[in-house]
Amino acid sequence: MDPMTELFYDESNTILQELRKGMVTCKGMSAYGQDIVESVFRGVHTLKASSTMMMFENLSELSKSLEQMLFCFRGEGKEIADTQRFDDILVSYVDFFESETDQLTLGKTPEERADDLADKIKAYTEELTGDMEEEEIEAYRKHYSTQPKRQIYYIAGDSEGDGAETADKSEAEKTEENIQTLIKPGSEDGIPAEKEEEGSGTYASRDVPSCEADAAGCGEDEKASGSVKGQGNSLAAFGKDSDNSPKRYVISENKREMLFRGIRNLQRMVNSLEYSVTEEGTGEFTLEQLEKLREIERDLVQVKKYLTKADFVPVAKKMEIVVDEMSMKLGKRVRLLVKGEHTPIDFEMREKISNALIHIIRNAVDHGIEDMDERERMGKAPVGLIKLRFTIENGALRISVKDDGRGIDTKAIIEKAEEQGMLEKPATEYTRDEAYALMLRSGVTTTEIPNDYSGRGVGMDVIAHTVEELGGKLKITSQFDEGTAITMKF
Repeated sequence: MDPMTELFYDESNTILQELRKGMVTCKGMSAYGQDIVESVFRGVHTLKASSTMMMFENLSELSKSLEQMLFCFRGEGKEIADTQRFDDILVSYVDFFESETDQLTLGKTPEERADDLADKIKAYTEELTGDMEEEEIEAYRKHYSTQPKRQIYYIAGDSEGDGAETADKSEAEKTEENIQTLIKPGSEDGIPAEKEEEGSGTYASRDVPSCEADAAGCGEDEKASGSVKGQGNSLAAFGKDSDNSPKRYVISENKREMLFRGIRNLQRMVNSLEYSVTEEGTGEFTLEQLEKLREIERDLVQVKKYLTKADFVPVAKKMEIVVDEMSMKLGKRVRLLVKGEHTPIDFEMREKISNALIHIIRNAVDHGIEDMDERERMGKAPVGLIKLRFTIENGALRISVKDDGRGIDTKAIIEKAEEQGMLEKPATEYTRDEAYALMLRSGVTTTEIPNDYSGRGVGMDVIAHTVEELGGKLKITSQFDEGTAITMKF
């Protein structure tokens, strides 16, 4: 798999496993409340966006249908009463998504359709909308009105000689050339190209000025990122002998024994289960065996983490595609400057951060960056600027996204939260930071007409949950008409 496809596979697998664990936790409940609805909605929403970018239409369309069904359950006081029907649909969705994405590991493209499942989802959705009040129906239509198709997708390299996407690739390459013409670096786009300060590293793919602390206020001086020394010593050595050779790892004796122990235990478990299966194909699975499987899983997961240190290079590429796509779709001129993408990161942690980061970037382009006419009236450069930076500071990972857009309208956020009955005191008593906290809650959005990128009140919710899950800290600073900075520290 190429890096982008591998990132999609790993991110999807993480979300699907979380959905499965959630189903186990909820087993036996008589009804599902809003916490469960929102958790599932976040996962499906992200899977929809990722599969759309990768041009996996079967997964994208099915995820969109399920998201529409889930929307019917969102709202204060609502719950899922028919848990059995809901579980059947969700289990089938996860099974199908896993089966299709597993094709990627075989060098194949996911292209099977789940028409029976799609029909079940459609029928359930029609029943739910049929029971809605007129206001709810209008909100549903507003969120899922017909939108034009996205114009730019990621097309992976051919695998095993499959040339089915040749025509599409040619068209996408033409579109990419148009984008590069539109936002080529240099003084013509309003952001003069300057020489990088010595020792400050390089930005991905474009010549740009070095980042500076901006008026939005994340405040610290930019430092060189480059490769980070001393970030853990468990991996003795890794790298490539040449561009075409595979990575080679030196593994410690302790981790080697952990790997072998896991394999030995797994082999014994398989043999034991095979022995206990009857001629009818049934058998018993004991709690002792389940605990042994969990022990095997723990061992293998530890070794996997040890061997799968990664960086943010594919994540940066993914964000560049998102910005280029949105620039074309929304008619804006936006440049993304990436720095520190070679910063090392735990493989699984990178997947979760990537899912949150895509929502931050989307919000910056859609909500933050103004169109060219508005920027010209304000005396700004015609091209909006977004800076994405990865660094290690005092042993902590720091990721910042800064834009030079319109900033956050805290008054509009408070008004929207008040409409939804979220305020716990008079609107006039809310501080700026308290308004930002409201913005992170599910369902709060200042977008009047939802589009492919925002307006469903889920993006900031995903960000907040990701940071909380990883034990990190989230900081939002904004200056109206000057820009916004969002920083995650882990």
